[in-house]
Amino acid sequence: IEDYLSIQEVTLSYLLVMEGNLPAKRLFEGLGFKLHRSLVMTGLPIFKKMEVPSPGNIRPMAWEDLEIIPGLLNQTWQGYDFYEPTSAQGLRKFISQTPGLGLENLLVLEKGRETLAFLGFCDWSQIMRITLEAISLKMRLFGLLLDALRLFRPMPKGPKPGDTLKQWMLTPIAFRDPEYFQPLLRYLNNQAL
Repeated sequence: IEDYLSIQEVTLSYLLVMEGNLPAKRLFEGLGFKLHRSLVMTGLPIFKKMEVPSPGNIRPMAWEDLEIIPGLLNQTWQGYDFYEPTSAQGLRKFISQTPGLGLENLLVLEKGRETLAFLGFCDWSQIMRITLEAISLKMRLFGLLLDALRLFRPMPKGPKPGDTLKQWMLTPIAFRDPEYFQPLLRYLNNQAL
């Protein structure tokens, strides 16, 4: 895999090992990988439609947007570690090489002729599936609390052992101001329902 990535001129590669998967951890440490950091995967349960107040119009991206979006991406992420500035050609390549990412999965928020924000999303389960084997006592108790609260107001249902989690990867993301990103998230939430 590393040889293939080098041929493809990939500048950074990494792997994720789930907590408690000691055989995988030992294997990759033996191959020279080192723990860089522990990640906490955040989740957002989607269970009801949301209001989408928006300062502009939300629409799917068009190829003509490639003149503007790379500049917005570069402006949003300049100065961050591991961000390499992109171009129209680089963004087009990224879109074509990312599984499940196409024009229908790219949203633009604009007001008049100004692009305020941009969001790409794809079904991450095409790349990695997470299936629950068991749920801790703490999470089972939290599920019982949600069940009780569901009697009084809409609440999300917790996953059960054997469930495969539906996951969306949000990338690329760009915005003139972080507040312009929220309408795109709410719009995406409503589309997922």
